[in-house]
Amino acid sequence: MADDGVCLKAKEGFGPLRNIVVRNVSIRSKSHAIKFGSNCDTEMSDILFENIIIWDSNSGLGIQHRSQGDIHNVTYRHIRIETRYVAPRWWGNGDWLSITAEPRHQHDIIGELYDLTFENIFAVSENGGLISSKRQNGIHGLVMQDIRVVLDRWSNYSMGQGPKCQHRDFPGHYSHGSGRGRSVRGIELTCMGTQDHRPSFAEDVNCSHYCRTPAKADGLYLENVHDTFINNFTVDFIDDRVPYWGDCLVVDKFASEVTINGIRCKK
Repeated sequence: MADDGVCLKAKEGFGPLRNIVVRNVSIRSKSHAIKFGSNCDTEMSDILFENIIIWDSNSGLGIQHRSQGDIHNVTYRHIRIETRYVAPRWWGNGDWLSITAEPRHQHDIIGELYDLTFENIFAVSENGGLISSKRQNGIHGLVMQDIRVVLDRWSNYSMGQGPKCQHRDFPGHYSHGSGRGRSVRGIELTCMGTQDHRPSFAEDVNCSHYCRTPAKADGLYLENVHDTFINNFTVDFIDDRVPYWGDCLVVDKFASEVTINGIRCKK
């Protein structure tokens, strides 16, 4: 299918979404196989994803947190993931994990995102994993236990074929103030290795579904996360000649209280 496989939403006026179990399924999607949002207007909590196979998808596990509802107590357990880059118009970028919390519009209020658990995850992916928050208080209570990520490339688009993506923050042509609303196309860039923060306030540059943030394909990139525990995390990079490969684990300067045990990196 050309949209998300399992997509949880909580629109304003429909009440909270709680006590959800998704178990023993196989999912294939041209976008996110499993996604929250981007309608997160009310609380979503106490949710379990277990014994799941994700295959031939453009993105694996995703959360697009873009509004005022809280998302918490979410567990992903015993999941196998295979993601390949399909095309720039769909959600994701060949990534096994993509969690972003940021405003869709300039003055949007974004709810809390906390208590996320990942256990026994095996991913073979053409791009890395991303957990990123633009909220002032970030993401809290992240647990990652027994995670193995294999970064490889095998699709035509990952070899540089297909349409280019565009820089979502085109410098000199866009700002959150006087530049808002100008119809400006971003700088072209190769899609692979970049990060997908759509939908985002920064997309007032006119690059639509081609918007991406330049980056490398890290096994996992953590931005503005706090109270995080990572245990037994393994990343294997296949073919060290790939130009967009990054590092096994990157923790940015805004993160705090990140405990890492048993990380193994093969490049």
